[in-house]
Amino acid sequence: MIGRVFWVLLAVLWVTAPEADAGVRVSDRVTAVGWAVFLEVETRRFGFPEGGTRVRLYLEDRALGEILTGADGRGYLKYTPSAAGELRLVARWRDFQASGRLLVLKPDEKALVVEIEGALRSHPLDRALREGGAAALETLSRRFRLIYLESPLGALVNETWLTDSGLPQAVVLRNRGQATFKHLAAHGVRPFAVVGSAGLLAAAKPHVEKRFSFEKTADGQTVKNWPALVEALAP
Repeated sequence: MIGRVFWVLLAVLWVTAPEADAGVRVSDRVTAVGWAVFLEVETRRFGFPEGGTRVRLYLEDRALGEILTGADGRGYLKYTPSAAGELRLVARWRDFQASGRLLVLKPDEKALVVEIEGALRSHPLDRALREGGAAALETLSRRFRLIYLESPLGALVNETWLTDSGLPQAVVLRNRGQATFKHLAAHGVRPFAVVGSAGLLAAAKPHVEKRFSFEKTADGQTVKNWPALVEALAP
């Protein structure tokens, strides 16, 4: 009897569950001009991956094609950009739509990697530091292409969070430590500088020459605040 009730309830939930539990996501990507990159989409339904479905992917309103998702709800499309810029990605699936960014760098462009947790959330009680970060990054964004790194858990940083925090919009990548920098290098991207936790600086050491942290570190330069970072990166 209990088992029968369980399956009836499950059927009801399947029919009446809100569409908010479903959706599509497109991941931000970074590459260099002429370097191929795999664009990634993900579909979910009732909180679980929805595989075997087709997602339409667009780049700056131009259709790139359809992507068939696998059992994990993820699908990929290989793309080789021919021009630099920060381009808009849009994924459409059923009645859902999501957007992301594709940052394509020229060989002489400088990128600054900023760890969200280590540089912008590590001092939650220090309001002055957080506000200083927004102003500093706005200044730095005029000279560098910004690349944010979010928590390995992911999906916590998006356009709304960046806007609410007063931060410049930029691509957001998953922080996988040294693997992140190896991945960038494999796509022709070698960041000019990185700012984040001492742990991130250790991971970045073989790949990035200029490394900064607000923490004590043996793998880079410790700066006391955001204005000091702006000064350290001055031309």
